[in-house]
Amino acid sequence: MESIVDVSSWSHPLALRLLRWWSAYPGSSVSLPMVMVDSGHDYSYGYENFMTNYSAMVDTSLARPPLAQITADVSRVDNHVHVEADVTNKSGVTLGSSNSATVWVIVYEVFDAPGAESLTSRYVRTTTRQAITTNLADNATASFNLDTPDLSGVVWDNLHVVILVDHLPTGSTEQFDTLQAIDQDIP
Repeated sequence: MESIVDVSSWSHPLALRLLRWWSAYPGSSVSLPMVMVDSGHDYSYGYENFMTNYSAMVDTSLARPPLAQITADVSRVDNHVHVEADVTNKSGVTLGSSNSATVWVIVYEVFDAPGAESLTSRYVRTTTRQAITTNLADNATASFNLDTPDLSGVVWDNLHVVILVDHLPTGSTEQFDTLQAIDQDIP
């Protein structure tokens, strides 16, 4: 099983999420850890009082109103996760290719305690995404079907799924923003 994500490897399944971080960051090199909230709306890196700073980032995010509504059915199919998601746009702008709007599925595993596989009690196992290519007007709803790559070496009862929608806001050249995210168990 893999214990460390090589942040320089663009073939890793998490690389596409890392691109959101790098898109927000104006520099070219950092020290680890790299953290972000809301797809890069807020980010940090390097040694810091992690608990204080990251908690503040999350609290700020939670105080923001959601700009999309997501409902989803999640299921295990053989060795992958299948998600059927309905997204209602509440952002006030049309979502689509022009603002790189994307529906994401992030599968993470929860451990009783940090250990050999992770420094925390959660570890992201894989991601997948689907670009919103057909314009989704404000207050309109669209459906998306997403399948992760096959997973191995995981405890299926410990897996959870985050479904989120993000986009590149008007006027922002680099920082993506999450419109809404939901957390679901895999039945």
